Amino acid sequence: MVAAAERFSGFDGLKFRAGIPLDATVLGRLADPAHDQPLRVVGRAATGVDTVDAAACRRLGIEVLSTPGAYAVAVAEHTLALVLDGLRGVSRRSAVLHSGRWADAAGASPAQGLAGCRVGLVGAGATAREVARLVRAFGATVAVLGTSRFTPEAAREWGVERAVALPALLASSDLVSLHVPLSAETRGMVGAGELGVMRPGSLLVCTARGGIVDEDALDAVLRTPDRGPAVAALDVFAVEGERFASPLTGNPHAILTPHVAGMTWSAMIESSRRLVAAFAGFYDPSPAVPNRRLFTE
Repeated sequence: MVAAAERFSGFDGLKFRAGIPLDATVLGRLADPAHDQPLRVVGRAATGVDTVDAAACRRLGIEVLSTPGAYAVAVAEHTLALVLDGLRGVSRRSAVLHSGRWADAAGASPAQGLAGCRVGLVGAGATAREVARLVRAFGATVAVLGTSRFTPEAAREWGVERAVALPALLASSDLVSLHVPLSAETRGMVGAGELGVMRPGSLLVCTARGGIVDEDALDAVLRTPDRGPAVAALDVFAVEGERFASPLTGNPHAILTPHVAGMTWSAMIESSRRLVAAFAGFYDPSPAVPNRRLFTE
C-alpha cells in the first residue's frame, strides 16, 4: 500500500472493499499537501472500517465513509446456516457419510433443533436484528445485549428480551451469536472466563470480526467435555487471508468458513450502491443527494 501511495501523483478519494490496512503512514503520504490532489476521503464498501486508522484520519482531515447495514441480510443468512450446522451437524455428517460410515454419520442423534432454543445475541445492529427475526421464525426465544441505545422499547419492537450483562446472557443461552464491531472494548471480549460460564453443550457463533473471540481459549474449551460450548462456528479470525492461521484448524468441534458471510451478489451490489451515494454526498452535500453514510467512532 505504501508503494501505491508513492506511485500516484495524488487523488482526493479512495474506495476499497477488502480489509486493506490504511495506517497513519499510508494515509499521511496520500494526504501530503505536495500532491496536486491530496487525499480527502476514503470509503469502504463494508460495515466496519477497523482497518482504517481513525485517529490519523481525524488529524489529517480525511473523512471516512462506509456502508452500515448493506450486508446485514447476507451475514444473517450465513449466521443461520452456521447455527443450523452447529446444531444438526450437517457438514460433519456429510463428511463422515462420504467415507461410507453410515452408523458414525447418524450418531449423536437426535440433535437439538432451533425451535425452543434460547438464543443470545451480543450486539444490536442491523445484522443482529435480522438474525433475531430469522431464529424467532424457527421458534427460538431471543435475548439481545446492546449498548444503552438498545432501549427496552427497542427490545419490545424487535420481539426479544433485553439482556443487561454479558455473563448472564452467556450463562442462560443455548447458543450465542456475536454481532459487535472490533474495537478496543470488544477485542478479546469472549475469552476463557466468558467461555467457562457458557452452558455445557451450547453453541458459539461469530460472524462479526476476528479478535473478538480468543481462539486459543476457544480451542481449549471445545476439547474439554462437559464445560462450556460443545461446538463453535466462526467465519472470522485474528489472522486471515494468505497468512491464515488459527488454533481451531483441526479441531473436530469447530466449523470454519473463510470470512464469506457477507459475500452474496445482492449484498455486494447494495453496498457498492450505498458507497457511491456516500461519495456523491461528500462531493455534493446538498440535501438533494440521499443516503450519505459517514463513519464515526
